[in-house]
Amino acid sequence: MVKIRGDYIGASFGDFILEPGYTTREHLPENIDITVDLAGMKIKPFIPAAMRAICDENFALEAAKSGLMPVVPRAYSVERQVKIIRYVKEREVRKGELEEVDDPIKLREDETLADALEKVNTYGHSNLPVVDKSGNFKGIFKYRQEYERELMQSPDMPVKNLMVPLEKTHYVVGEDRDEIKRKLEEENLRMLPVLEEIFDRQGKREYRLKKLVFRRQDDGYRIAAAIDTYPGWKGRVERVLEAGADMIFIDTSDCWNEFTESLMEEYKKRFEKPICVGNLVGEEAFRLFADLGADAIKVGMGSGSICTTSQVLRVGAAPMDALIRVTQARDRYYKETGRYIPVIADGGISDEADIIIALACADAVMLGKLFAAFEESAGRVIETGGEKYKEYWGEGSRRAFELTGDMKRYSLPKDSKYIIYQGVEGGVKLKGKLKPGVEHWVQTLKQTMMHVGAKNLKEYHEKAVLTRLTQRSAEKTGPHGILVED
Repeated sequence: MVKIRGDYIGASFGDFILEPGYTTREHLPENIDITVDLAGMKIKPFIPAAMRAICDENFALEAAKSGLMPVVPRAYSVERQVKIIRYVKEREVRKGELEEVDDPIKLREDETLADALEKVNTYGHSNLPVVDKSGNFKGIFKYRQEYERELMQSPDMPVKNLMVPLEKTHYVVGEDRDEIKRKLEEENLRMLPVLEEIFDRQGKREYRLKKLVFRRQDDGYRIAAAIDTYPGWKGRVERVLEAGADMIFIDTSDCWNEFTESLMEEYKKRFEKPICVGNLVGEEAFRLFADLGADAIKVGMGSGSICTTSQVLRVGAAPMDALIRVTQARDRYYKETGRYIPVIADGGISDEADIIIALACADAVMLGKLFAAFEESAGRVIETGGEKYKEYWGEGSRRAFELTGDMKRYSLPKDSKYIIYQGVEGGVKLKGKLKPGVEHWVQTLKQTMMHVGAKNLKEYHEKAVLTRLTQRSAEKTGPHGILVED
């Protein structure tokens, strides 16, 4: 269980800092596993929020490819939910199966280390094929973390001095899938270039890159579907599970009520797929749904960047305060019963630093704004002041109501005479593509866990020591007392 030094009443994620722990060679980033076991499924601990500003067919597929589990919004019609789930499942590549990239991002051998790292950070690929000016395959540039330090001293170092040359590269000539699979398995490789043999005018043998073939390391593509507690939920569950949904999320702003309790009782009698209950913010609510058989529990109310519930209704909870109390209840429940229920922190997570603090307690985080900022999210790109943004709106906003005509997530039926909006509409600055963005979160989390001395999230929870910062000490955690140029 995470250790808390100081008071946490009314606290948010930014109110804490992690103390370093003892580190050994075992805690180097390459030895750290950041995945979470969520109801028997191994995924990265970053869950895209069930929001129409985020999730459509394209986003869901790219997220699933990246080892995430997107949640298809309840505010979509059941037909649209089914369409998105099938779109992902029909394209699924299971663990150990082959994924092909026909036109991979390449480097020229005369490009530099700075060029290579820019492409790694832009596209999220850690293995980049290197070609000469004629397009002939010359080797593979393999990203290593030490290159970030070398960039400061030797940004113009040629890629050809850093790549694994052709003669030392594992590859196959031709497209025999049995041979490709055999070589990947026998050599324990994750990636293999598939080459075509050619001869120039002088009869010299060269090779052209046909494709890159990867052996999938993550589990198959995971996808979940959100439901509400209103009549008709059973039919929706049946349809999305038939389409291939791996998990159900109860999507309500406040689940501590008899409607959700009744749904859980009925669900556990009728369906076998795991279900996540949310949102809640207290120990009693956690105990209720734990006893009802919840497979995961989602924590948070009123702290999302587009949520105004706490302002409008004065109901909610400080995000870290609620998370600490619920995860302490989780740990007590595990000690009493032997059943561990993963907790997902939802809301109030603004950046990577907040992710790191939240995961010291939570098993996973649900993110809205951070996923909405990627190119693949469902929102349109808008330009203002010379900057590009992605539109982003809350499911309790006026726009959400105008799209569907109901506010069921906020307990307002379609024909309600009075509409109390609990969200806003705006934009988030465009941050690039999803894959490199998620990989940056992964590497940042691994660096933190290394300093704590944890090889996985279970050890992170056990070894993390969180200290509550005073206002003055919080000011010292970033640059201060200087003119910052960049």
